[in-house]
Amino acid sequence: MNKAETSQSPIPIRDDGLQLEEQRGFQERFWTVERWAWMIFGLILLLALAGLGGGGGFLAHTKAEMEAGEVEYPRIARWESSDEVTVTFGQPGEEHRLTLSPQFSQFFQIEDIQPLPERSLATPAGEVMVFRSDNRAPAKVVLHMRSQRPGIARYDISLDGGSPVNVTTVVLP
Repeated sequence: MNKAETSQSPIPIRDDGLQLEEQRGFQERFWTVERWAWMIFGLILLLALAGLGGGGGFLAHTKAEMEAGEVEYPRIARWESSDEVTVTFGQPGEEHRLTLSPQFSQFFQIEDIQPLPERSLATPAGEVMVFRSDNRAPAKVVLHMRSQRPGIARYDISLDGGSPVNVTTVVLP
């Protein structure tokens, strides 16, 4: 072996006096990528806190207004977790009807309804629930439900026989 093969080139001394072997260009690119990763993870955390992860937060629920009232439903739900649909009938009446299209039952199972409907009907338009009221407005009904599978659930809701409103709930796995 000759001397040239065994010796290494000396490490240069930097302007600040340190003698370090570094790849400055690679290190600066790595720091830039690291900062972008921190910002992306911070943004994901903020969106999850706002409700895009399902469960809570102001983005997780939305409201659909109709002639006969309004329905507050989950915009984003989690698979196999409980959630609520709150129906408020705005018109006075002794009887109120809530119609859920058949697509609703493909994604959700109703666990409980408060108050319980007086009767329930299976129609081509879907399940119709009839509630008794004391003829004062507003009358409120809460459906406790559990999502059965992940995906995008599109279903119609109708109040008191009015025109149905199409709503969408994203069910996250």
